Amino acid sequence: MAFDKKAFAKTEVSRRTAEVEVPELSIFFGKDEKPVFIVQNLDAPEIAKVEVSGQSNEKMVMLVSHLFAGTEPEKIKAIKELAGINEGLEPGYIQCLTRIELGSTEPKLNRQEAKRIGKISQEAFYRINRKIKELSGQGSALGKLPASMKTPKSKTV
Repeated sequence: MAFDKKAFAKTEVSRRTAEVEVPELSIFFGKDEKPVFIVQNLDAPEIAKVEVSGQSNEKMVMLVSHLFAGTEPEKIKAIKELAGINEGLEPGYIQCLTRIELGSTEPKLNRQEAKRIGKISQEAFYRINRKIKELSGQGSALGKLPASMKTPKSKTV
């Protein structure tokens, strides 16, 4: 069976999304609101960004330390914070932060907010992370094949 490049090019592609219940964070939701975050799958470039985020962080720590050697420690710390460099954090944890930063949609979380969730509730933090990984593993959602690309039904004679 040949690969149908025309159908491949014309098929709609969208992100998969899912709700993640976060009852541990219910205090931060409105009185009648369900404590739920909405997350989405990551695409290939985003997954690559997650994969290298832990490694690149370690390299940035060394780079800043060498570039600003002899500078006051407070200034070096401020530079690292401004650059988003997280010294002393495990690469796997940094990957989780990056995954949540890229995969959260409602609310859209930045790195500091993702860290804060991890401080408040590790279970919620890793539940959100796991759901984004699960959706990413499923790939994007494919829309309907354009009508002009469908194989016509056989006529009965």
